[in-house]
Formats: sequence, structure tokens, C-alpha cells
Amino acid sequence: MIALLLRRAVHTLVVVAAVATLVFVLIHAAPGDPFAASLDNPNVTEDVRAGWRATYGLDQPLPVQYGRYLARLAAGDMGWSFSRQQPVGAVLGAALPRTLLLVGLALVLSFAGGVALALAQARRPGRAFDRATGGASLLLLSMPDFWLGLLLLLVFSYWLPIFPVGGMVDAVQYPYLGTGARLLDRAHHIVLPLATLVLVAGAAVARYQRAALLDVLPRD
Repeated sequence: MIALLLRRAVHTLVVVAAVATLVFVLIHAAPGDPFAASLDNPNVTEDVRAGWRATYGLDQPLPVQYGRYLARLAAGDMGWSFSRQQPVGAVLGAALPRTLLLVGLALVLSFAGGVALALAQARRPGRAFDRATGGASLLLLSMPDFWLGLLLLLVFSYWLPIFPVGGMVDAVQYPYLGTGARLLDRAHHIVLPLATLVLVAGAAVARYQRAALLDVLPRD
């Protein structure tokens, strides 16, 4: 058991190191640099940009940058976000609760809905309901989730302005709302992204569970 855990730990470290190396290589292979946006600013001279590169260690040879990158990553320092002007860890930490809420709800609803649909289909296979829902689930399963999300935004945020385009809460009214109104505001904002994840994942669960049920039920 201990040997198995050690092997898994070594494999995990190898995968993490490989991913970190790949990220480092891709970032440095991309054209431009983090300060390219300042090229159009006449007040930012080349000396200023050179000072910025020296501050962040971007003027060092790539092996030195790579070593510092791994050392900081091992210490939990994921660097600085130039777009947000915050540490990357702080940016990820702020987004983590919302991500867990969205993914957790999507996981529960997709499994519950997919299993319920599979049970309904398996009760009368080959009937109109089974064929219609089977075709719909195949369509959803074949559809890229980002495209489905854009389609839902187009229909329910643009053509029928029922749900907001983005955000987790109403940036203006949320601080002044009560507890119940805040929950409703969050629910109103999470409907479309949640529906996107649930429809795609639920379709996959329904198809797999239907096939499993049709394979098992005749044996009873």
C-alpha cells in the first residue's frame, strides 16, 4: 500500500512538473511580452520598460527564469497578474468560491437529471418519448459547451432579455439588497451558465445510464 502511494505521488509530481514546464515554454514562445500594451504610450520609454523587465526578472536567461519560476511555484507563489494588477493567487482565490458553487450545482443537477431521464427512457424504450429525448441528448452531447453557452446568451439575454449577460451579482444593487433578495439575485445570474453545464453533462449521463439500464433490466 505504501509503495503504491509513493508511486502515485511520484507520478503526480512528474505530471505537475511537465505541465509547469509546458506552460513556461508556451508563454515564452508566444510573441510579444507583458509590457507590449505600453508600446503605444509615449510617456513609457524603453528605459522604463527595461526597468520593468529587470524588476520581474524577465531580462535574465531562460534557465534562470525557469529555475525561479519552479522555486516560486513550489512555494505557492504563482506570480503577478498584469491585467488584474494583483497576485495570481489572489485572483484565483477570489474566483474559487464561485467556481465551486457553479461546478457543484452542475454536478448534482446533471447526475440527478440524467439518471431520472434515463429511468424514464428505459421504462418504454423505442417509444416516441425515448426517441425524442434520445435525439435531444445526442444533439446536446455533440454540441460544444461554449457554443451552447453563446446560443443561450443570444436567446435569453439578447433576443429575450430575461437573464443577465455576465457577472455573479448585480454590481449596483447587490450591496443594498437583503439576504433573500441577494440569494435571488445570485440565482438569477447563475441560471444560464448552470444550464449550459447541466444540459451537456446531463445528456452524457442520460445516454450512459440508459444503455446500462437496458443492458441490466432484461436479466431481472
